[in-house]
Amino acid sequence: LLIITCHMASNTEISFFSYFKPWGAPIVSLFFFISGYGLMSSYLSKGQRYLDGFLKKRVWKILLPYLIITFLYIALNAVDKERFSWTILSDFIVKGIPPLPYSWFVISIIVLYLFFYWSFSPRRLVVSQKLFLCLLLSCLYILIAILIGYDRCWWVSTLGFVTGLFYRYYELYLVRIFRSKIYRLLFMPICSLAIYLLSGSPVEFVLSVAYVLIPLLVIVLINYLKFRKNLLLSFFGDISYEIYLCQGVCFVLLRGHTIYIASDYVYAFMVYFVTVFLAYSLHLFILKNDENITNR
Repeated sequence: LLIITCHMASNTEISFFSYFKPWGAPIVSLFFFISGYGLMSSYLSKGQRYLDGFLKKRVWKILLPYLIITFLYIALNAVDKERFSWTILSDFIVKGIPPLPYSWFVISIIVLYLFFYWSFSPRRLVVSQKLFLCLLLSCLYILIAILIGYDRCWWVSTLGFVTGLFYRYYELYLVRIFRSKIYRLLFMPICSLAIYLLSGSPVEFVLSVAYVLIPLLVIVLINYLKFRKNLLLSFFGDISYEIYLCQGVCFVLLRGHTIYIASDYVYAFMVYFVTVFLAYSLHLFILKNDENITNR
């Protein structure tokens, strides 16, 4: 929802949303961190057998909803504009502009999941070596994205994923450090200063290091808070990925040729409402499809 709010700043002239414009990359880095943390948790719990069927269990579950929404959007956009863009594939490969708006994130997370799978498959390597192999592949991905001229969004938050892997593996050790008084006093101001300095670096690759520190800073802050189970947050949590997929469809088509909502306030409300509705519908469809496959 914060990502939609962040994108709202570029699609409306409502001043409130402008405050959220810089939030995009930090939010994505936190999402990457959580993804890496989750994969490592499962791996440590189940061991090498966790990788059995990994491509189907993990990667395909990300790819299938993405393909459904992408093809639906391409069809609806072609009907709306009364023409089909034949440069979709070349724009994607050459310019890094995916057919579905804002869906670069999906490609990135799939690539990172594949890095995890390739790094952790070799049985002869110990976990620390697998972690560093995944880090090396992630850095290579960042350098390639920079060299071919893809937009910064493609690579700047990538190291958040590897940070999640490392954090989960060394969590017991790190938690002991977090609980020390001197760490509590010094970490947040030092971390904030480091993020500020890194974000101003003229070397683009260095900028990605800031997004290693941002998730850690958030984790430390969350440690001071206590959360109770919340049904509303659980609902949005269950459809968070689908929300991300559907937002681009709504941003474009609710101000297209067929439908054009002139009022920024009505437009913003409808983007949120229709996005959540589509996301929930897609979520139910995927669940039904999984049930049918299981029954077979």
